Amino acid sequence: MFTAAGVDLLIDTRSTYVSLTNSPYLAHVLGTALDVYADEPYYPLEGGVVKGLVKVPTPRNRGDAEPYDYVLIVDVGEGVAVKMLHVEPSVRVGDRLRLGDYLGRYVTSGYMMPWSDHHMHVEVRPASDPLRVRGAYPLRPTPEFFREVSKLPCMGTCRCVVRRVGSQHVILEPVDEGYPCAYVEGYAGLLDAGIPHYGYGGVIISGELEGYAGASVRFLHEVVGRVTAVRGSVAVLTPTKAFSVSGVRVLGIGTYPLFRGVKAILDKETPPESFRGVVELGVNELLIT
Repeated sequence: MFTAAGVDLLIDTRSTYVSLTNSPYLAHVLGTALDVYADEPYYPLEGGVVKGLVKVPTPRNRGDAEPYDYVLIVDVGEGVAVKMLHVEPSVRVGDRLRLGDYLGRYVTSGYMMPWSDHHMHVEVRPASDPLRVRGAYPLRPTPEFFREVSKLPCMGTCRCVVRRVGSQHVILEPVDEGYPCAYVEGYAGLLDAGIPHYGYGGVIISGELEGYAGASVRFLHEVVGRVTAVRGSVAVLTPTKAFSVSGVRVLGIGTYPLFRGVKAILDKETPPESFRGVVELGVNELLIT
């Protein structure tokens, strides 16, 4: 579904959604990391050998954070390694891995925001430089990814049903059968973003994006940002609007390319349980000039 340096990350889209650009961390900003939201963490490649395991202390971005996170390094040959975070591994150095192998227990990492769900962070890197924040290879969607998403209809309504309530967020599902799409110069793509709270996001579009810099990005029939960079099939946007849920201003919304819901991020003073039933997702006034 995604590829870098000749290595394919094979994601089971029946039970898993992903994100390239719904994260504040540098590797995502650079287009070199993928977050994989599977029910359980599994190995997303055909083969490899575990070469390293590092246990690192974490900050306290959330009250339920565990004191340690883990970095798992797997050598996949040809001078390439895969780096994975946010999983306490059940595998050990020297183990040979196959596609779908169970990797361990998700960690509630202190690097995650209070509204973040369990996921595995994945990078494809030079085997000689497996641990740094920078230096991973750019990830690109494969033709198989675009064939899969071409079957997905776009949400055409602002009306959503509250499906789940978290400590600082609510999951909204469109009342129609659509997925969160955005439009760049009239071309539909999948919105992959945490806007405006992360300050940027992406629209994944099949085909070349030459000349799209400066173009407007529309979501829910409103301009919500401008394209400031192009990375392969991803139009990187800077947000220009804020959002609300039934008239209540929220910190932002999170969208994921294969996830039908929209995550509305709340401030600490807004009780999530106050949202129930059918709500209206709105685009607010200009946020950034």
